[in-house]
Amino acid sequence: MNYFQVNYYRLRNLSQKHLFTIIVLIIICGVVILTFSYFKVVSKKYNCYGIYQNNLLNVKFSQDKIDILKTNKELIFNKQKVTYKIKNMGEYEIIDNKIYQNIYLTIDGDVYDNEVGEVEIYYHKEKLIKFIFELFK
Repeated sequence: MNYFQVNYYRLRNLSQKHLFTIIVLIIICGVVILTFSYFKVVSKKYNCYGIYQNNLLNVKFSQDKIDILKTNKELIFNKQKVTYKIKNMGEYEIIDNKIYQNIYLTIDGDVYDNEVGEVEIYYHKEKLIKFIFELFK
């Protein structure tokens, strides 16, 4: 009978050690995830197409997204990061009950005349941890 009690106490102490190591591993993983999410930056992306003619990039933007274009300074045209300035805001078009506006941009970069490509603008940049906390609101 004494033999079984010794084994029981060994098993009981062994499980406490394993429980302690599991708790420590969970805490370490949590700290690593929080540190990663603090330094990682996420953003939203707006895609459209543009054509480069006469040293101006012509893009058609949705009316509710024009503020993105006014606040940013950089965009990606055909996988090339370029800076831009708004030269002229053109006419409006209504397509599928949405209002679009032609906008002419001057860009800094090596782009061929009459080149058509995809325009990507990243906006609303924030840290991942802040984004996660906003999801819980």
